[in-house]
Formats: sequence, C-alpha cells, structure tokens
Amino acid sequence: MSDFKKRVKKWLEDTGYPLEMQVARTLQNTGFRVSQSQYWEDPDTEKMRETDVIATLEKTEWGEKPNLTDVIEASGQLILECKSSKNLPWVVFSRTSREGPLLQGFKLVRAIPRQCVHIPELMRTLAPFVRNESRSAYGVTTSCRQTNKDSAYSAMMSVAKSARYWIRQATSPAFAIPVIVIEAPLLEAYLDGTEIVVNELDMAAVLSGATGETTVVCVIRRTYLECFAKRAKELFTRVIDYHINLQLDDKANTPEDKSTG
Repeated sequence: MSDFKKRVKKWLEDTGYPLEMQVARTLQNTGFRVSQSQYWEDPDTEKMRETDVIATLEKTEWGEKPNLTDVIEASGQLILECKSSKNLPWVVFSRTSREGPLLQGFKLVRAIPRQCVHIPELMRTLAPFVRNESRSAYGVTTSCRQTNKDSAYSAMMSVAKSARYWIRQATSPAFAIPVIVIEAPLLEAYLDGTEIVVNELDMAAVLSGATGETTVVCVIRRTYLECFAKRAKELFTRVIDYHINLQLDDKANTPEDKSTG
C-alpha cells in the first residue's frame, strides 16, 4: 500500500466514518432499508445538520381497486447518531424505581404522524423494547472529560431533534425511535441508600426533553448493535402489521361511496 493510502486509511480509522459504515451494514443485513448522511434543517438554528444513519422498515398493502390510491402503508424508523470516541465512558443517571420510562416517553417516540392514533396498543408493544432492565434513566453525560463540552448531551439533543424532523416528513402512519450508538463503555449510576452505585450496561433508554416534549432515546454499545437490530426488526414488524391490519379493517367497515356525482 502506498504511503498516501496508508495515511488516508489511518485518518479514516481515527474518525467516526468506520462506525457509521458498520452500523449501516449491520442494519441492512438485518433487513432494514438504510440511508446515510441525510441532511435536515434545524428549526432552532436554521442550519443544515446531518443524520448519520436512518434505518427504515416498511410495508405496503394494495387494495382491490386497480389504481395507485388504493394503497395502505406503515413504517418504522431508527434515527441513529454514531459516536466513535472510546476513551470517555458514558454514564446514564437512573432512579431506583423499576417502572421504566414508558408513559412519559412515548410522546417523543412520535409514533403517530396523523392517521395513526392508537397510542395504547403502540405503548404496550414498544414497552419491552425501550424499558431498562432495572431502573428508569433520566439523564446522560460523558464522564472523565477535561472540558465543559459534553458530547453525550449534544448527541441526545441532536438525535431527538433529528427524529422529530424525519417523522414529520412521513405521509402515512409511521413511528421513529432515536438511537445513539457508542464505542465507549456505557454505565449507569444510581443511589442505593446514600451510596452511589455504578454498573455497566449494553443499552439504556433515557428520557430526553430536547425537543420540548419528552422522548425516549436508546443509547447502545456498538457490541450490542446486532442484537438490538434483531429486536428492533421484530418489534417494528409487529407494530407495522398491527397498523396495516387496522387500516384494512377500517376500509372494510367503511361504506363505499357509490354516488356518480
């Protein structure tokens, strides 16, 4: 390999590009339709920002009428931001409660752009996926840093706003879950009496108020990505099938307009 190729390869290995490519490939191999480096306008700053990876699972059912309007669609998206730094562990702060961030957090999952209004069923389906195994996480930070810049906080803000933007582009029933994939260790901290306890995690569901409404952001280790992707596909398939069947039932129970004008 020539010297300049070695330099470029070394430079690439020190950036976040390899992680983004790994994330995209894993999700694509799992069965998601993947797009990378998609740009969106931040309404707060009016600046263009980049979403690292968008993974979509969708389903389309054609009706009995021979035209393009007789179609039923539903989809789910993972909106992903990738953080490749390995040196500074991320810490999520958890409450002792074991109830998980469910009722408050589903406003942020943005599961219903217009038609899709059956929140209780969606919540029951999503609950096992976003629930922490033990405690409810309410915040996250980058530990051991030497500056005031907190990449964990910035990533939470960015991915939540990105998910909110992309779900608003949906033209059929859809839902989105914001996800941050990290190379660094992931830990949780909580109080046991007066003592602070620290444990390692593969995944945490963290409540975020970044968009002005509470949402659940999933933070996962890269080593847990394949398992996460398989769980996400299973979950998305159940939710999408539910909403497709719901729309089919609605169409079947809606009297056909036979007027000729």
